[in-house]
Amino acid sequence: MLSRKRLDYYKLRLERATTTREESSDLQVAMQQWSTESAKLAGLEQQLKQLNITAPFAATVTDIATGLHAKRWLNTEQALATLVAPGAVMVQSLADAEAVAVLALAQTGKFIADDGVSTAIPVTVTEIDKVNVHALDSPYFASIYDGQTAVQTDPEHRLIPTQSVFAVRLKPDLLDPPKHIQRGIAVINAKPRSFIQRVFDITAAVLIRESGF
Repeated sequence: MLSRKRLDYYKLRLERATTTREESSDLQVAMQQWSTESAKLAGLEQQLKQLNITAPFAATVTDIATGLHAKRWLNTEQALATLVAPGAVMVQSLADAEAVAVLALAQTGKFIADDGVSTAIPVTVTEIDKVNVHALDSPYFASIYDGQTAVQTDPEHRLIPTQSVFAVRLKPDLLDPPKHIQRGIAVINAKPRSFIQRVFDITAAVLIRESGF
């Protein structure tokens, strides 16, 4: 690195100036140059640290986005990988406006995996977003990746739902955490719209360990 070499050069000049006095007249200049170069190097090292991709929790990478390669520019909305953390398990789901209108915290239901063999898992509604999702942060929901949410891509390759959907998070009653991500649907026992009608709202859902996409 050029700044590192310059820093070593100015340090050598300072050492020579303080030991032989032959370059004492240049001491002030050398000190200023060394200080400037030190600040520049510290700034470059900080920028390099910001380029490192790190997860906010200890996890294992289970999926990596296709098309990644050295020197490719990335935007802040681009999904790079799926991280699976040990411990907490959750179900992420997407519901349309009609479903959100009758959903409420603490409602119960079940998660049904689309593999056709897994047992239905009891779930409880824990979070309901009031603002619709602008862009999907997980490809598992997207129709172009065999998901149940119709999407289109924008110029930045983000997955944009064609209709308003809202994120709903569910807590599964599960003893053993899943070994891999499971895609399916969540069937929720929603509040009745009338005295004689019981509503079962179905939303697209993904069973995961606590994850980042």
